[in-house]
Amino acid sequence: MAADPLLVYQNYHLIHHLYPEIPFYRMHKAYYLRYDEINAQDIPRQTAFGLAPENIESHRAFRRMKDAIAVPAE
Repeated sequence: MAADPLLVYQNYHLIHHLYPEIPFYRMHKAYYLRYDEINAQDIPRQTAFGLAPENIESHRAFRRMKDAIAVPAE
């Protein structure tokens, strides 16, 4: 990805948390090996200059659903 240096490679930070044993220089490859699996989970995708993830609405909807379930009915 051309923006990798601009993003200081933070676009691969999720790989670091999922697979901390993978060295930094292999995170790019690991990300693309697991691309379909990771993106099936609808993770937030931040753009280089975006203020919020590009798929923020799906996360807001999930949060509303989660909050509605957490509130005990009276």
